[in-house]
Amino acid sequence: MVRYVLGAVVSLSLGVWGASASVDLGAVDEEQGLANSQWAHPSDGENEAVECGPAADLREAKKNWGAEDPTLDVPPGTWPDVFFYFNVIDPDVKSAEHVMIEVTVYDDPLLPAGTTLALNYTNTASTGPADIPNTFFGHRTTHVLQGTDAWETFSWEVTDAGFRTFMQGTSDFRVSVSDGRRLCMDGAAVTVITAEFPVDLACTTAGRTTVRLTWRNLGVYEALVLKRDGETIAVLDTAAVSYEDADVPEGPHAYELVATAAGENGGPRCEVVILPDMTGQSVTVDLGETNIEDGLINSHTAPPDGGDGENEPAFCGPPGEERETRRNWGEDDPTPDGTAGETLYPDFCFYFSVTVPEIKGQSEFVLAVTVYDDPALAGTGLALQYTNQESTGPGDIPNTFFPLDQPPARALDGRGEWVTLEWAIENAGFRSYQQGDSDFRVLCGARLCVDKAALTVGIAEDFPFDLACTVSGATVRLAWRAFRFYDLITVLRDGEVLATLPGNRTSYDDLDVPEGAYQYEVLALLGG
Repeated sequence: MVRYVLGAVVSLSLGVWGASASVDLGAVDEEQGLANSQWAHPSDGENEAVECGPAADLREAKKNWGAEDPTLDVPPGTWPDVFFYFNVIDPDVKSAEHVMIEVTVYDDPLLPAGTTLALNYTNTASTGPADIPNTFFGHRTTHVLQGTDAWETFSWEVTDAGFRTFMQGTSDFRVSVSDGRRLCMDGAAVTVITAEFPVDLACTTAGRTTVRLTWRNLGVYEALVLKRDGETIAVLDTAAVSYEDADVPEGPHAYELVATAAGENGGPRCEVVILPDMTGQSVTVDLGETNIEDGLINSHTAPPDGGDGENEPAFCGPPGEERETRRNWGEDDPTPDGTAGETLYPDFCFYFSVTVPEIKGQSEFVLAVTVYDDPALAGTGLALQYTNQESTGPGDIPNTFFPLDQPPARALDGRGEWVTLEWAIENAGFRSYQQGDSDFRVLCGARLCVDKAALTVGIAEDFPFDLACTVSGATVRLAWRAFRFYDLITVLRDGEVLATLPGNRTSYDDLDVPEGAYQYEVLALLGG
């Protein structure tokens, strides 16, 4: 095995420079601070002991099973063994943020051209904002095998390692082989390294024309300069770790952070695109047996893994106003997911994806979903989760929808009519992560008919608006629109408080109202 060797060892605050951990794979792995941690788990990391390599250099190694997975998965067929998983045991290496990860593999000429190796690892962001478990971040570098018929060593430099052993509690990083291919791996090593210049420069939009830049400093600098498209835009304090660039023109831009240390210059780059102003423009989908899509699709109606987004065409609504819609399956999931025929992923969700790039890249929206407010569903909630800025950076967390806990829910009143429920989305980071196909989802614990969904750029109103009063006998029905979720809502008649409601309500019935003329108000409390 080839290791990353450094000429000196010094103590650092995180890890020990030059400290190394390795594992030599075979029938019995030889572990020196690093373990092949998932080789016998029935998910996606199984591998077997083999002898392989070129005829003149046969070695004991481990080979992943790939698509020839020998154990039944749950759901069946969903976990092909494309990964080698590793856990760092050596405490000096495990605590380091800046490491070199290396693997030695047999570059088999029988593998199809273009077979690749990729690295996923737990980084500092996977330990926050809420210690997201079982999350691996993709390294930007992918290695392409060339079919050299030799043992080759491939390496990845990682500057933001956050090794906390998240995969079923056993692994810090994993190496994958593309397209379910089988590959012989001889060994792996992790070595603590260091660098002087800043790392992890991230560009994110903060508002439509403002770019927020953040980075980490790994040394003490004589100068720190920020450039945009090759031109200096700021001379920074040498200890600075963030900057906001305002009034950035539309179009693509490249940023470079240049640090000077010991007379040498260096630093990271990042790119960002400022999109045109799309405020007020919408994308929609009208659901039915054949969806009518205008920039928005119901993206997960029949997932191949029998996941939680299946729905069916349905004709429903109040008498005389029935519509073609789609209805989620809920607990009546038609494709049981478990090996014993049980339902592991009930179909509570409707998934959606934006297909217009200029709108997909915006950060603020109002989502409006039109549903049948079935009297049998009175009190049922419809909640929203979406991929936000946190789920797109700094490591592109897959399959994650926010908020993770207590997503904002609109309550159904059971009025027996079509109603439109609305939510404000303030920090969207739409990149279609759910099984690679969805930006947001709405969840209902019961079977619900959804007629339409519309996503409009911009949030026009902060407080309730469009209050309408409808009289039916001695009952006055109040209904209003609201994009946000409030601390509480107060309903007043002629200045007197009638009711204090939960902050997600958008209607109220005033019963047994005497004859006369009245003035109603709806007041919302938001953040005090």
